[in-house]
Amino acid sequence: MANKRKFSWNQGLIKSKDKIFYWIYILYCDNDTYYTGYTTDLRRRYREHLLGSRKCKYTRSFKPLHIAQYWQTTEKTNAMKIEKYIKQLPREKKLELISQPSILRQIFPCDVVSKRIDDDLTKC
Repeated sequence: MANKRKFSWNQGLIKSKDKIFYWIYILYCDNDTYYTGYTTDLRRRYREHLLGSRKCKYTRSFKPLHIAQYWQTTEKTNAMKIEKYIKQLPREKKLELISQPSILRQIFPCDVVSKRIDDDLTKC
């Protein structure tokens, strides 16, 4: 089972009124799998996964236990490419990305900012 990390919504988040930021995230689910997605609002999207909204088909069946890792980019096309890349990875490579999130910077020549998860998600 993966190590549970903690998450802070406010610590170190990049915000700007001029730009839209896209989040690429990996969720650890209760069936011992990883789910990957992207969004413009990580907090809202994680709540939707937790509540099992209609948009969250996979996580309605396999509830997320925590966010394993997440990244931020300013380009939607980069977010989509990164999401697709991660989804195609075998489990071992996903675990490597979770433990070494800076690997994505070596693969995608874009402004991807890796964030550590360091506060309790139950506050969400």
